[in-house]
Amino acid sequence: MRTLLTLLTLFLALVSIQAQELIRNGDFESNDGSSAITALDYWHIDKEAPGSGVGGSDGDYHVYLAGDDSTIVYQVIDVVSSDSMIYDVSLEAENTWEATDLLIIACTSDADTSVREEYFVDTIPFTTDYLPNVMTSFAFAPASEYAGKKLIIGFQIIPAGGWVNIDDVSVIKKLPGENTKPICYAGDEQRVVGGSTVTLDGSGCSDPDGDELTYTWVSQFPGIILSDAHAQSPTFTAPDVTEISVYNFSLVVNDGIVDSETSYTTVTVVPAGELIRNGDFTERNEGWEETNNLKEILYWNMDVLAEEVTGGIWDLTMIHLTTTDPNLYQVVDEVGADTAIYTLTFTAKTSWYCENMNSVFSVSGADTSDRTEISEQNNPLEWDSGTETGGDFVVYQHIFTIPAGSAHVGKKLMVEFGPTLIDNEAEVVEGWAQLQTVSLVKQVITTDATESPEASKLSIYPNPGKDYIRITAEMPVNEVAIYNASGSLLKSVRGQQLNGINIQDLEPGMYVISVITDSKTITKKLIIN
Repeated sequence: MRTLLTLLTLFLALVSIQAQELIRNGDFESNDGSSAITALDYWHIDKEAPGSGVGGSDGDYHVYLAGDDSTIVYQVIDVVSSDSMIYDVSLEAENTWEATDLLIIACTSDADTSVREEYFVDTIPFTTDYLPNVMTSFAFAPASEYAGKKLIIGFQIIPAGGWVNIDDVSVIKKLPGENTKPICYAGDEQRVVGGSTVTLDGSGCSDPDGDELTYTWVSQFPGIILSDAHAQSPTFTAPDVTEISVYNFSLVVNDGIVDSETSYTTVTVVPAGELIRNGDFTERNEGWEETNNLKEILYWNMDVLAEEVTGGIWDLTMIHLTTTDPNLYQVVDEVGADTAIYTLTFTAKTSWYCENMNSVFSVSGADTSDRTEISEQNNPLEWDSGTETGGDFVVYQHIFTIPAGSAHVGKKLMVEFGPTLIDNEAEVVEGWAQLQTVSLVKQVITTDATESPEASKLSIYPNPGKDYIRITAEMPVNEVAIYNASGSLLKSVRGQQLNGINIQDLEPGMYVISVITDSKTITKKLIIN
């Protein structure tokens, strides 16, 4: 029984040591709201006014380190034991100004921590500007000469004059032979064009013990098929989206004993058919630095003289439109002979007595000042009657279809924006609204000559549809699922030998419909009018 109790006590001690995180304020939360390093709890630097400081906000702080500060910013983390002990150090670091290396330094000292003896130094080169998983380890032999001394962990920047952000510092101590949970990093966020090949990146994962890792990737959207969900860096083809869409992926690694924490990353897919690429209004005509006039926006037009325009450019990425100005417009396409679906997405907000941000599709001949409206949508802006202003930017969408063989074939197609004044007792005569990001995507509907044999034996009609669509297939249909362009499942119907689905509850636009039989899953585009 005594042996059993001894083993149990040892096991609990090992568990306690394994789980002990010695640095618990690794996000550098300041103790008094100051931006000075000297205001941090526990952390120290051997000068009263270091040149670097604390950044971040809302409890997610990081520390700026400068190469011309004192030797290290440091913290006493432990007293060296007479037992054999391993210390695992992890953190994230970002090179913000001409740094080449980050030094992780372990020191020992007696009572006066300003007198420190270097025990271990690991030089981490900045191979990229952002290092999400910096890891190193050092150990003490049993009954070492350092037993009883204070153990200090610190950081130094090379060269002098360089600047680095450091965050999420963790130091864990353990007995030799104990397994440490692997660290998982699913890679940086990516932005790609629809139809391109995307490579996910699990190369940032690591194991403190040097164990070989296995990988498990999961796509949060079932329409995306990874080349190998257990590869370190699998690939997939970005969906052919009709609007800017974000897809989420998760990664877990295993060291043969235990799983890591789950890490997440996102891939933002920009439509390949996007017609407006300067939707944030940052592209300007020559000389725009000297004026805030709407006439200085590249590609965008307004049918009045520059000095007569009331609205203007604001904060580089947005514009003010007024209710007294004519519509702002841009030529975006030439109308073709095939059916084309245009998806206009934009963000807007009222800033003074505006009720709607009207979006308009129009056509013209050579003279774009002579435009014919073919589709208008009133997009209600959020309004606060107490302040006569609006809240945050809201995303709006205007979907418009030009059928095949339209009378507009060969004409210029334009997108226009114009706000409308709200009814007001104060008799305000001019309202203001802000327009920020704009994206226009075109999808041409033609017969797909490369359609698979299975898909060619599947009929979905009518397509475009409005209230109800019928489905006929060579094999019995067991399930029908409809997704939006962002990959979200909107509705799913299961049953034996399904032959149709009600779509009255879905908004007009482009969708993806998956038809599942006993042996196949067939995916097609679905248009709802």
